[in-house]
Amino acid sequence: MKIKEEKNKGTHGFPCLVEGVVFDLDGTLMNTLDQIAGVANSVLEDLAYAPLPQEDYKMLLGNGSKALLESLFDRRGIRDPKAREVFSRVYMDRYAQSEIGREAVYPGIYELIEGLKERGIPLGVLTNKPHGISLKLLGQVFPGIFKAIQGQEEGLPRKPHPAGLEVLAQAMGFSPGTCLYLGDTNTDMMTAKAYGAYTVGVLWGFRDQEELEEAGADLVIAHPLDLFKYLDQ
Repeated sequence: MKIKEEKNKGTHGFPCLVEGVVFDLDGTLMNTLDQIAGVANSVLEDLAYAPLPQEDYKMLLGNGSKALLESLFDRRGIRDPKAREVFSRVYMDRYAQSEIGREAVYPGIYELIEGLKERGIPLGVLTNKPHGISLKLLGQVFPGIFKAIQGQEEGLPRKPHPAGLEVLAQAMGFSPGTCLYLGDTNTDMMTAKAYGAYTVGVLWGFRDQEELEEAGADLVIAHPLDLFKYLDQ
């Protein structure tokens, strides 16, 4: 299956054989903002710190839990190493126990997945969310859908390093020039560029078109089903 040589803003218009589609998770497959902001703010409040406006979390997500917590510590002046350790432990425990369901899946995602599977394209997920939490969440909300899932775990560099895509390539059978990577942040675009995948920025997530284009998105789409406009059938 090939990308059509059709241009729109944010598209370089080059074709590639599609042998795998990889999705980011937060802000791409699911709107997890309520869950993550809710957990983080509950910990802030329980430890006597002021919560952050939920909208602020859109700029904090995408680089993993450690980076999120570092940003929270900076914004709330939490400098004591022991206080940071306690906060991190409470947050991760509470986050692992939090629930989120199918209602958080963006409109059109299930239909996009169904269409890609009908076309015989293997699907995967690469996320900076902790690996165990990612497996649990995707197993509940998208059971049996993804051929391979890679979250953040010890020993594997997180995005924007391309190591996670290299792991998925081995499991899914694609090569750099045959993979589409869909994501909503500059981190996702940089990850895909570093690996050599075709980068698809999505506008239904947490960041805007300007960020995606500045990060080198080959294609920017406003709705999941828009991807089919660029796929030969």
